[in-house]
Amino acid sequence: MLSVLVTGFNRPDLLEGCLEELLSMQSVGKIYVHLDGPRSDQGDDARSVKSCLEISERLLFNREHEIQLQARNLGGRESMQNAISWFFSKVSFGIVIEDDVRIHHDAPGILLNLEKIRSTEGFEKVGSISLYNPIAGMRIDNPNFQIELSNYPMIWGWCTWSSVWSKYSNEITDNVVRLAWVIAKQRQLNLVAKKYWLKKFYNSRHSNTWDTQLLYLHWKHKYTTVTFNQNLSTNIGFDGRATRTTSKSDVSSIYGGEISNLLMQVKSLRVSSKRDRELGKKSWGLSYRNGVRNIVTRFVPRKKSRLEKFKKKSLRVFF
Repeated sequence: MLSVLVTGFNRPDLLEGCLEELLSMQSVGKIYVHLDGPRSDQGDDARSVKSCLEISERLLFNREHEIQLQARNLGGRESMQNAISWFFSKVSFGIVIEDDVRIHHDAPGILLNLEKIRSTEGFEKVGSISLYNPIAGMRIDNPNFQIELSNYPMIWGWCTWSSVWSKYSNEITDNVVRLAWVIAKQRQLNLVAKKYWLKKFYNSRHSNTWDTQLLYLHWKHKYTTVTFNQNLSTNIGFDGRATRTTSKSDVSSIYGGEISNLLMQVKSLRVSSKRDRELGKKSWGLSYRNGVRNIVTRFVPRKKSRLEKFKKKSLRVFF
């Protein structure tokens, strides 16, 4: 049975929906729930977090589970790092799901079938399995395959092993030379992407992020990610309560069909640099066109629109 970590905070409705869906799925084993504590300056947080705790206890009463509630608010970065480390101190393999993520009903069974992939010759460096695929259905290099390898771990429903997570560092402390060396070995990256990730990795120590460090872990240790040609998860948390997820532009709906013959395809898996370049364009805008556009925007003054000129003249008249 697949162990599951569900992380939540102040959205009891989303947490309830997430847990109800998980409880209806076969192959789901012990469920771990991690709840961040309320913010001291937000009066509604205490009530919302309490509701999340009550919902978890009610729904999981007859299921094997553990719940960890933080006494104070750790914030997005520290809370997720704490939750995942707690989870993998308990299990050797499992899936991490945030309360606003929904996964394919067959996903737990699929992930269990792939748990032993690291013991397969040639796949010892698989570091994670990602259910979300922003370019689902494009079938760029392997049109007849349902699974592929990628250099990008996507975090809307993802699996890993405790042995991989043990290498995770809360901060990227490597110097710029070391960062550049790690990035230089990523064949799927063009110059625009290399510059983007160098800046992203270097600045991560000052940001409220945890997933950038996960990507760096994969690249530094030469891990790859198993992904699917069909999208097996989605994100529904785009209201004002979301701390980081604010745009629906990259969200695909969950594949509604059945997934089969995965294990027969494993031995033919390989990383597709072409596919990863497309993923980089879709998710982070990492293309030469966008790179040139950013340079032009930075150094060429933007021409004011007629509306802006009219507003400026109006202000002069009245003030």
